[in-house]
Amino acid sequence: MSNTKLEPMSEDEVQAWVKSSIDDAIDYIDNDVSSKNVIAQRFYLGRPFHESDVSPFEESGRSAVVSRDVFDSVNAIMPSLMRVFFSGEQICEFIPHAPEDIEPAKQATDLANWFLEQSNAYTIFEDAFKDCLVKGTGIIKVYFDKTFRIETRRLTGLNEMQVNLFLQEGFELTDSETDEETGLVDVHLTRRTPNGEIKLESLPNEEFLINRTAKSVDDATLVAHRMLLRVSDLVELGYDYEEVVDYGGSKDEVRNNSEWLLRHPSWKQDEDTSSDPSGRLVYYTEAYCRVDQDGDGVRELRRICTVGSAHEILMNEVVTDTPFILIRYDNQPHTWSGLSVYDALQDIQRIKSAVLRNVLDSLSLATRPRIMFNENFVDWEQLTQDKIGSLINVRGDVSKALEMLTLPFTGQQAFPLIQYLDQLKEERVGVGRASQGLELEHLQSTSAVGLAASQKSAQARLEL
Repeated sequence: MSNTKLEPMSEDEVQAWVKSSIDDAIDYIDNDVSSKNVIAQRFYLGRPFHESDVSPFEESGRSAVVSRDVFDSVNAIMPSLMRVFFSGEQICEFIPHAPEDIEPAKQATDLANWFLEQSNAYTIFEDAFKDCLVKGTGIIKVYFDKTFRIETRRLTGLNEMQVNLFLQEGFELTDSETDEETGLVDVHLTRRTPNGEIKLESLPNEEFLINRTAKSVDDATLVAHRMLLRVSDLVELGYDYEEVVDYGGSKDEVRNNSEWLLRHPSWKQDEDTSSDPSGRLVYYTEAYCRVDQDGDGVRELRRICTVGSAHEILMNEVVTDTPFILIRYDNQPHTWSGLSVYDALQDIQRIKSAVLRNVLDSLSLATRPRIMFNENFVDWEQLTQDKIGSLINVRGDVSKALEMLTLPFTGQQAFPLIQYLDQLKEERVGVGRASQGLELEHLQSTSAVGLAASQKSAQARLEL
């Protein structure tokens, strides 16, 4: 029997636990998850394979074309996916379970659809779905953004009664100066007014943190949103200026992440320097942790907000839910992440790229053959002049000076393989000409019932 005695955690123990948990989640996301996601993003963008250190590597002087299978499939899936959720008059609907629920369900439906329209839900879900297709997981955050509207006023020549009127309206006197001759006061007034609202946000994948053994958001020991906020943003969230200003411009892990750097190739470190302290960026983490802080033997869900790379705790409160929703393309059982279109097609994209490169190289050699020349009759620098119609000075017999190394085009032998790879791609992700009803031979010779059946079969994978 264990002799461990249940005791509440001290502030230092909570701080150490939070820092250790966040640092481990950062290591997991940056080194394991993002390292794969950045390769998936490169495949989607059609970047050269050498950037991802995968074959076929580009060779100098040879074709470097990259097949865009991941890009083509993702953008073919997106219209069907968006149509499922946004084609109707209502994005969502609440279903009543009893007669007395009919009117409340109708009101809840109207309210939810109004909120989604006001929140620009179409664009937010479009971003999350595309992250889901390319990287396997899309992340949406739904939360109540409790902020404060800060008003400041500088007024001159006020009497005591006028100052008291402002104080009764909620203003605080932050500075004042009295004119000894008139008795009037010059004041600096500040008022903080609560200004919260429900928000919907699509998170970049690298900003989402989760412990490495989590099966889902619901059972994770830690899920968090790490972000860069300006000092003024934190003041609007309710933090004291003096409490956060010293963290402005401090080191952060977000801009060291490979996904972030891929999206911001032109970023320079010195562009974040600001002479205005309120405009400096602060590394801020909003973590939802399951930890037994009060020592009752049961872990409670806590919202713990930290600043800086040392994750100094600014807020620690008990909450009931986490604000994160994960959307997965191909669900992997017993893990929080999913597989993506990249996982399904990366081998096909690499093979097709290699085949297309060889086809184009063969075509180039057939249409622009290499030249054999006798250096005693021809100056080779003139041969390097590739301009059409340029002259070549030949000394002596032309037949002895130059000869074309003609090679036949053999790329047509690869066309059946390319067609097979396209068929394999359609089987894996459900995207092809048949799924869109564009096969010419089907339109000409297939009955309407047969064509509809073909489309339904091809679209079955998409509907998953």
